[in-house]
Amino acid sequence: MVFDLEDKALEFIEQNGSSAVISLKFVHCIGDAICVSKRLLGSQLPTIRLGEPENEETVAFHTVRVRRATIYYHQNLGVKFGASKIRVTFRNLFWWRWLEIEGAKLIPVFDD
Repeated sequence: MVFDLEDKALEFIEQNGSSAVISLKFVHCIGDAICVSKRLLGSQLPTIRLGEPENEETVAFHTVRVRRATIYYHQNLGVKFGASKIRVTFRNLFWWRWLEIEGAKLIPVFDD
């Protein structure tokens, strides 16, 4: 898996423990015609947070060192079509600061 950390994102991660977790969060589909016709329940949405995986989660994560930061990423995480890597960027607004990811693939979840 190829990751690209923006310089400000790397600095933010280093200031907060030197590690980040990219996990998949289930988001329900909200009764759209496409959801019903395709039997789509929702999607696994890639999210990022500072820190390390919880103890019970660690088996589902791979680890990669990107410059001076450790990135834990879910085993099902993938790069979306047309992107060559997953990019981690730093954002802020007033006193809020957070990380964002670009280029990660959504994973649809269907009702079998």
